[in-house]
Amino acid sequence: MKKFNFKSFILGVLVTVLILGMTIPGLAEATTKTAELYYNSIKVRLNGKILELKDAQGNDVEPFIMNGTNYLPVRALAEALGLPVSWDAATQTVILGQDQEHKQPAAWLGDLNTFTGKHVYEINHYGVYESNSRHVANNGSTYERILYPESNEVSYLLNGQYSKFTGTIYLRESNKNAINGCEFGMTRYLIYLDDKLVYTSDSIKSGSLPCDFSIDVTNAYQMKIVPQFSRNKEPGNFTSNYYGTYATPIGYPALWQ
Repeated sequence: MKKFNFKSFILGVLVTVLILGMTIPGLAEATTKTAELYYNSIKVRLNGKILELKDAQGNDVEPFIMNGTNYLPVRALAEALGLPVSWDAATQTVILGQDQEHKQPAAWLGDLNTFTGKHVYEINHYGVYESNSRHVANNGSTYERILYPESNEVSYLLNGQYSKFTGTIYLRESNKNAINGCEFGMTRYLIYLDDKLVYTSDSIKSGSLPCDFSIDVTNAYQMKIVPQFSRNKEPGNFTSNYYGTYATPIGYPALWQ
């Protein structure tokens, strides 16, 4: 058994750091106490399977015992249970599951396994956005979570569990003058529910502003996203192709119940 003893330990804050894997502002103002932590190779088994507990950056997180109580990383447990988890620094609140007040959905689309095709899903937990980042739009807006298809179509099983799919399609700041080197290139997204076309996005091209969408997915079993790309500005020249999705990702792709 490993024993860890230190002074001026900030109760609750360490647990929060373990939960979220991020730096919490205001540490100096928190109440300080002395505590002993015991690490004893604690394992967590869910439905017969040992969980690999990791923080938001993918580092291993080991549960510990303090004052006779086991402390477990909430993020790892929540994600194992399929629950979104986030941290509201303003109210010092860990948010699990859908929460309209804190704009947290029932699930982030990127957390779902794809049924067909592939996607790239990126999360920026650090709050620092460089101008060439995929998380920065051409109007200066920033998106902590982004998703873009990496195949000519990508589908997900919703199983009738959700009522709404929302997000924002935007042009990256670093691609504002040309989509992947194509001056007149354009991208758009088609969304199908159970093989029925329900949404066609605006064409995203040089100078386009972010495009918000909200789609009713009530009772939908399967959702398919088909990216299309055109190399010139003439209408009607779109083909199913994910070539431009790197430059035109979907910000905050959220599923709501």
